[in-house]
Formats: sequence, C-alpha cells, structure tokens
Amino acid sequence: MAPTDRPGLDAEGLKLLAVAQALLKKTVYALPEPDFDPLDAAPERLVAYGLPPRPPPGTEAFDAWTRLFTPPPDGKLTFLPAGVPELTPDWLIDGYLLDRPGTPRATGRAESSRNWSGVYIATNGQGRFKQTFGAWTVPQVSPPTPGIDGDYRCSTWTGLDGHRRHSLSMPQLGTTQKVKVVSGTAQPHTEEAWWQWWLRGFRFPPFPFPGFQVAAGQTVQCSLTILSPGLVLFVIRNAATGAVGRIKSESPGIGDLVRWGVRGVAAEWITERPTDIFSAVVYPLPNYGTVTYRGCTAIVEQPTPAGPAPVARDLSGARKIRMVAERARPARSAVISVAHKISDTMATTDYKP
Repeated sequence: MAPTDRPGLDAEGLKLLAVAQALLKKTVYALPEPDFDPLDAAPERLVAYGLPPRPPPGTEAFDAWTRLFTPPPDGKLTFLPAGVPELTPDWLIDGYLLDRPGTPRATGRAESSRNWSGVYIATNGQGRFKQTFGAWTVPQVSPPTPGIDGDYRCSTWTGLDGHRRHSLSMPQLGTTQKVKVVSGTAQPHTEEAWWQWWLRGFRFPPFPFPGFQVAAGQTVQCSLTILSPGLVLFVIRNAATGAVGRIKSESPGIGDLVRWGVRGVAAEWITERPTDIFSAVVYPLPNYGTVTYRGCTAIVEQPTPAGPAPVARDLSGARKIRMVAERARPARSAVISVAHKISDTMATTDYKP
C-alpha cells in the first residue's frame, strides 16, 4: 500500500486519535504579558510560561538560549497560544511515524541508516542530557527526478535518545518539507513545524504547533528540555517572524516510565525521510540540497559529590550517520545523504543524487 492510498481510519486509528486529543489537553500554557522579556525574566517566570530554563552563562548552550529569545531586528517576539490543535482523521492519515527500521551500522565514526542522516553525541555513562538546542534554515525541496510521480518528504529535527535498538522513547521537534509529483507535474512544496514523542512499536505521529507558520528559507531555532523522565518541554521559534511555539507533553507511555520515559543518553541533529504511519513505507527522499545545523549544543547533568551539575556539551566526539537506499538495477546500496561536522557547534547534511 502506498502512503497515500489508505481510505480511512479503522478502530485502531480512531482510538489513537482519541488518545492524542486527550494528551494534547495537558499542553496548555498561559500567554506572557505583552512586555514580557525572557532574557530578563526570573527562573520561576520562565517555568510559568513554558519556556526552557537558562543554561549556565559562558557556554554555547547559553548563547543558543539567548539567540532563541532575542527579538528580531525589526520586530518583537510573539508567543503563540499553547493550545490544542484541531486533529481530524485527515491529520492521522497524512501523518507519519519515525519507525526506526533498523539500528544504524557503525564503521569507525561513520554509521549507515536507511532513514537517518546527521550527527549525534552520547553521554557514555557520564550523566544524562537534560536539554538540547539547534537551529537550521528550512530547505526548499524538489523532486529528485523530474516527472516521476511520488510523495517526497524529508524531516529536519533535534531530539534526545531513540538512536539505538534498546532505546524505546524519543522526544523530538523540527520541520518537515514535502513535494508531490502528480501526472508528471511537481506540485508546490510545503513546510510545517511539529513535535513528537516517539515510542518504539507505537503509532504515535507528530503534532503541529498551533498557529506556527514556517516556509522554506526561514530559520527555525529549537530547544527541547527534559523536566522529568515523563515530561518534556518543546520550544520552537521562527527567527524571521519572531513567533514562538511551546508545548509541554507527558510521555504517551506515562503508565510505565521505567520503560517509556526519556533516558537522556544521546542527543541528535538529523535529516530524515519519514515512514508512513500505517503502511510502514518509507517516503522517498526529495532533493533537499544542504541543511546546516547551527548552535548544536546540549546540557548534561553529571553527578558530583554536591549533587548533579549542568555541563555544556558540543559536537566534540560526535558520530556521523549517512543515509542509504537499496537500488534494484544493479542491486546495490546507494548513499543518498551524508553528514559533515563543520565545527564543534555546526554540522551539515547533503543530498546525494
């Protein structure tokens, strides 16, 4: 079954829709007052308005946090209502699941995956990640081969965990870029921002940020904060418009956080071709050009005699993941997206035709 062929929802799909609506009702935050300035706000006010805590000064994470809340030169920040998006069966049918079809295969510092391309860092047993930051310019995608019908998609995101087969839970947020070719004609490309708490083996798609608009060529800045193993804060900003979306979500597996809570053992910055939620078909990758991930940094809480201490991490020691696809004529594995570390806070992924 092709990703777009499913005609409607079965009982399982309708149940998932109801579960999603119930979860979203817990994500609402109050709007800050018009003159609210996160850069000068007390820590308790940041918490009250659903904004990430201020990282230690003098770190790249603090700089990324500051950029996240610095108003655009010709405007001001606009905090969007953290309300519940209207979900319909169409949302689920058109959704997709990050299915992790296989554990990346490692070769030195390079790994291969059929749907991931990017970089990640790990704690290696030295504490747990509590926060991650990243920014990128939303790419304008095009069909990889003109005139061939298809639904081409790629996602660009930052997240925590989910990388290894034993990792069962992964919160993440980012953008998706799509282009369809119908009867040989490419349709207009579209872009959207989303957040997701992925659980291995569950059909739990991404959710849109209510009222948040994004377009190709605009830069998004993202932050993800673990408040507890079963509670995560997702924040995204459109640097061009100053719009800020934020959501606090419980894990969909809230009844068993030992199994389904976030562990905070890896942080990622990834370009991906997503998987259809019902058919398990991986969407074909569009030509996305190059995506540059900037301000790639994370906060890890490391144990000390005085208690957990926040320590900033960058891409030092990062591992790279390349994306591969199986080709039929001749039968082979072809690299379709590669990652490069540019600096300790910057990495790129590049489309390979």
